[in-house]
Amino acid sequence: MRIKPILTTMLLLVLVNLSCFAQLENPCGGDGDPDDPTTCPLDTWVLILVAGALVFATLHLYRQQKLNKLPVKA
Repeated sequence: MRIKPILTTMLLLVLVNLSCFAQLENPCGGDGDPDDPTTCPLDTWVLILVAGALVFATLHLYRQQKLNKLPVKA
């Protein structure tokens, strides 16, 4: 059974990294309302980050498609 050591290793890695992402206090501050944009500064920029990622992905895929259509000179 080769899968048992792999699963055990993956579980161990997840548990080790879990402590790195644990937070003792509320990262948003205040009352901890995640919908309040004044307490979590990242919430106000998420839509801009998503729009930028979509533009970047669209341009990248368009350039790749355009590059693949060029004729190959032998």
